[in-house]
Amino acid sequence: ALAEHKDSLSPETQKSVERNLAVIDQALKEIREALSLEPRNPELTRMLASTHRKKVEVLRRVVRLSGASL
Repeated sequence: ALAEHKDSLSPETQKSVERNLAVIDQALKEIREALSLEPRNPELTRMLASTHRKKVEVLRRVVRLSGASL
């Protein structure tokens, strides 16, 4: 989604979005690693779902800022 709408964002916004997505992706990686060690941990499962929702929301904001629609 980001690649499709990137050119319509200011360079500052692009950098901010890319930083936010990098942080989210790192968190997802760490949560998945923790889940591999504790697959039955319900809190980790909730964290994974919540972090995925945050990533989707960032991508939706990019679409909104670019003036496009999903």
